[in-house]
Amino acid sequence: MAASAKSFRELIGVAPSTVSVNDSTLVIIDAQNEYANGHLTTVNVAESRKAISAVLEKYRKSTHGGKNIVHVLHVTPPGAPVFTSGTALSQEFEELSPKSNEKIVEKNYPSSFAKTDLAAYLEGLGDVGKKIVLVGYMAHVCVSTTARAGAELGYDVVVVKDAIGDRDIPGVPAAQLVDVVIHELADAFATAISSSEIQCDGKRPGCSQCVLTGRECDGYLSEWTFVPQNTRFEKPVGPELRKVEVIATPNGYGGALPVSHPRKAHKSALDSVQSEGSPFLSHAPFSGLDLAQSNWDNLIGLVVTSYIPENELPFIWDICDNSRSRICGFWVEVLPNLTSQMHQNCILPSAMKALATSILASTPGQNHSNLDPNEHYYAAIRALRIEIAAKDPASHAEFAASIMCLSLTELMFWDSAAGLSAHIKGVTQLLQACGPEQYKSGPLHKLFVGFRPFLIIEAFRSRQPTILGSDEWIQLPFSISSPSLMHTLFNQVAIVPTYLHQIDKMSENPGQTDPSETTMLFSCLVNILVGLENWETSLQRQADNPCYWPLVTDSQTQDGTLQTHDAALWFPNVTMANVFTHIWAFRITCMTELEKLALLFPWLILGEMSLTTQRHLHHIQNHTWALSNQICSSMEYLMQDEMKLFGPASTFFPLKTVYHKFKADGSQQTNIIARCQEIVNRLVDKGLQAAPIIVFGE
Repeated sequence: MAASAKSFRELIGVAPSTVSVNDSTLVIIDAQNEYANGHLTTVNVAESRKAISAVLEKYRKSTHGGKNIVHVLHVTPPGAPVFTSGTALSQEFEELSPKSNEKIVEKNYPSSFAKTDLAAYLEGLGDVGKKIVLVGYMAHVCVSTTARAGAELGYDVVVVKDAIGDRDIPGVPAAQLVDVVIHELADAFATAISSSEIQCDGKRPGCSQCVLTGRECDGYLSEWTFVPQNTRFEKPVGPELRKVEVIATPNGYGGALPVSHPRKAHKSALDSVQSEGSPFLSHAPFSGLDLAQSNWDNLIGLVVTSYIPENELPFIWDICDNSRSRICGFWVEVLPNLTSQMHQNCILPSAMKALATSILASTPGQNHSNLDPNEHYYAAIRALRIEIAAKDPASHAEFAASIMCLSLTELMFWDSAAGLSAHIKGVTQLLQACGPEQYKSGPLHKLFVGFRPFLIIEAFRSRQPTILGSDEWIQLPFSISSPSLMHTLFNQVAIVPTYLHQIDKMSENPGQTDPSETTMLFSCLVNILVGLENWETSLQRQADNPCYWPLVTDSQTQDGTLQTHDAALWFPNVTMANVFTHIWAFRITCMTELEKLALLFPWLILGEMSLTTQRHLHHIQNHTWALSNQICSSMEYLMQDEMKLFGPASTFFPLKTVYHKFKADGSQQTNIIARCQEIVNRLVDKGLQAAPIIVFGE
């Protein structure tokens, strides 16, 4: 009966409100330490704190400069047993500390409006003060009273249900209490939403939040163009399109990661997968695959054996639903499960055909004159547009898998930058629509693990904040399955693109930058850098065997003499290679930005910053040079034939970081720049035509 009942607001025709950070004011009620460790300690306070912090971070990115953020603090008389003045219990949670322009309201009663200037302040904000978004404590007292009072005063009241907490009271557990309060308020006084529903204002072609803060605002709208088709489809892919020949050698394995060795003769990938008992026992040879008549298993088999490193193939079908993925490329294991979800207009086969065609067209030693990667790619884009226009994708997992296939296809086109960026923005919108809870397990979690590196690396490239830098997106998707080493690394650096964006804004007008904000930003980058260094040291200490080692290779010259080459760095497996090359790239990024801040604000180096006390700024060049050499020396390992597409594609971000560091400095280290160029040429020879534009840029 209760499930079918209509709310009072529905009966009188009051529609639920939507919320953006630009059309409303956030009111944080009593988020004080009393509720964390005082007599009024609330249940699940850690979860509600994280949600409040995440909402606050969203509002701090609004176009109002903090003016639409209100911190309400409850104040009691001296000596009171709760919120005791002069003690930590009366203070707001540390992570919520107010910034300049954010309003602080002190209250003595449950209602935030009672004998305070809150109403006057909201009135002064104009339209943005007419809608109030409530978070905080306690649900049945101050939150409920404030919501009811706000409704009586004519405000459009919204309560964020996952950012509101309470304690157990006599006879009623906290969870039940919060649930009843939320339903009571939603019935007559307010709109109840979750924190993931708070968005930008949705204006087109660009939301106000992005337009007014100088950010691009685009993504997947049905009438948009995803790639520069006029240039791509007028310029056919030349005969130079090449990719490494597919070879594989699955090793016997136990619980540890497999070990890669210098290249040697191996069996074919197809035979290897078959010998390991994979689902693809009846594949036709891929070189003779007719895509027009190909079945689902053939397409999956081609993608898997061309993308996953050979030492990882034995593990791909051996992973339970909630276990940790070994490498980010294991998203392909969800493909067989999606067959049962296919419908008449399913876009995934089109996307996989586009990827398969590109792979086949880049396979050396075969005549593929009848294959047109452009045609299949364009067909997949058309199918994607139709699905978007329908505004009701049959399966988010299918949708995400299709975009992943198209993103990989982009890597084999020479003009991929715009298309790849559009796909990444589309996935970002998909993530926002679903919320982090949806990516905790199952196919969506595995697809999230696969796409997350693309999204964070794109944020570094564009120097724009990413939703993946928020606590909820760092913690919730990995609350069931623990993150791999690579994703543990991304957890540490996902916030860095936000810092890069802040540095760019400071660089535009250094004279008007708040010194305290500059100092805070410098300290944050130092903490990230020190954290990366400590984590790298910890990895090496905890490992039973070396994490990497030098490998000197010899080759015969034409006259038969042996020639010794520079030592390459070798790794026990592709995971370690990716982790360390990306650690080094992120360290270079942090040091480069710290150096930039020190040049913009020379007074920083006079402070007691841990970085400058340990290393003077002139040492940064030495460190970045050493790390860059290590990155370049690691590329040989990742470009082995056995690494398939996954290994070579993993080189893009570290290479880009090294190249742009020394290119921008006008460095004398021309040998490093030359090494980057040589490596990129080899990537192109392997079929990754996108390498020059991704690594070198425009």
